[in-house]
Amino acid sequence: AYANRVVYEAASGQIMMTFFSCVLDFEKMTLTYANAGHNPPWHFSKNDSGFKLSSLTADGPRVGEGRDIGPYTEKTVKFSRGDLLFLYTDGLVEGKNTQDEQFGKKRARSLVTGALDAGPDGVIEAVMKDFMEHNTGKSLDDDVTLAVARIL
Repeated sequence: AYANRVVYEAASGQIMMTFFSCVLDFEKMTLTYANAGHNPPWHFSKNDSGFKLSSLTADGPRVGEGRDIGPYTEKTVKFSRGDLLFLYTDGLVEGKNTQDEQFGKKRARSLVTGALDAGPDGVIEAVMKDFMEHNTGKSLDDDVTLAVARIL
């Protein structure tokens, strides 16, 4: 809520941004997060048969959207060693090729899921390789940021 007010007042309500924040508590093995209109990161829980996907969804308006936004909703999930977190900006899923087709969440999710066993570097390599091929011949009109973390 504090960051929201700072952005709102500095930009006179003319600039808004999405934001995701989380805290990993390794003693309790929990991840507590809040979301201000950002794409929900993906949590891949490691189990005996592979990985289970869940989206880290929490409702909250974009930072700077209004002057007096109440406290953002926080959610907490359990995590385990071996889990992976995939965070990304909308530039990834909304990136369009020369035929004006978006890259899309479904395609991104499929690539990430297929590369989980290759670890964080393998996930980023697989997604970015396919994304850049998708966007061949077209300049990017938004930032594309990915982050992958494996819980050790």
